[in-house]
Amino acid sequence: MSGDRDVDVILEVPVTWLGNAADGDRHRQLSASILIALAHLGVTVRPVQLQFGADRAPRLARPDQLVISYHSLGAGDNVLRFKESYVPPYYTVDPLGYSGYSELGQSPETFVSEVERFDLIRAVEFVSDLRERMIEGNASKYRQDDVEEWLPEDYVFFPLQTVEDTVAELARFDQLDALHAVAAHAGQSGRWLLVKRHPQCSSPRVTAALEEIGALERVQVVTGSIHRLIAGADVVVGCNSGVLFEALIHGVPVVSFGRSDFAMATAEVETLADLLGAIEGRGRADAGFVQKFVAWYLLDYCVAAGDLDAVQRKIEGALATLDIKSDGGSAAQLRLFDRAASAERLRRGRALRRT
Repeated sequence: MSGDRDVDVILEVPVTWLGNAADGDRHRQLSASILIALAHLGVTVRPVQLQFGADRAPRLARPDQLVISYHSLGAGDNVLRFKESYVPPYYTVDPLGYSGYSELGQSPETFVSEVERFDLIRAVEFVSDLRERMIEGNASKYRQDDVEEWLPEDYVFFPLQTVEDTVAELARFDQLDALHAVAAHAGQSGRWLLVKRHPQCSSPRVTAALEEIGALERVQVVTGSIHRLIAGADVVVGCNSGVLFEALIHGVPVVSFGRSDFAMATAEVETLADLLGAIEGRGRADAGFVQKFVAWYLLDYCVAAGDLDAVQRKIEGALATLDIKSDGGSAAQLRLFDRAASAERLRRGRALRRT
């Protein structure tokens, strides 16, 4: 492509997220990093306002355009999709989407060698530091109540998800069916089941299920911080909740029954019949591999909101895949900026020397 031709980048502006009182600051930081990176690359930016809930909308672009999308999923060779990850301030960057819809979620085998090559010592140090920071700050995606609850010595922790969540569609069986199975197993095995409702869940069906199983022996419905609940658990069970990823950070074994972008680091089950065996240790992921995965996921697959260099590398990689040069028609304007800025620095220097 000629260097005299502009490269178009369609940039989705997630106005709902940017104005969110709870976490808008990190979304704004990512947006600033993307804009600065695009400025460095000398491309033409075409902003488009993004509404909440447009995840599945087709992204329209010419073959020579790149779409930088937010919180979306779908096919498209010229789309680079950002979404907040399970751990602030990291964001996933994937051509297909997030969680189990992502390339990592749909084709995990293509990434295994990258994970295995990650340095174990570096991974252990990173995950240990991250875990300490999260525990110290009681940090999670949602605010955690720091309440004191009686906890048994041996228990399975089952964090529930909202039933309307897009990624809940990737469950291989209903989470409440799984919950009832684990509750029945708890009564038979002597191990406790602790279950926590999602803080934004308002489903009457979940309410009824919790009332029913809460009356069973060795079942406790809890409300405390997930960090304390994870840390004391023998195993954490769920579909594809972000709490499962936090359990990986804690080094606690995870059993998952929904497609996700971290399933390779869990004991992944296909049927309800396989669930109880996995809880007892069948198919458990190697602890060293889990540490490598967490570090690789956050440091290589994701980008931190304020890591300009990492954000720019991801965008450059997408442009390279499309064989689009990143020094389009804006290069002439950039040369004029450089010339004027150099002249202004010289002028200021001469003025200072005269005083």
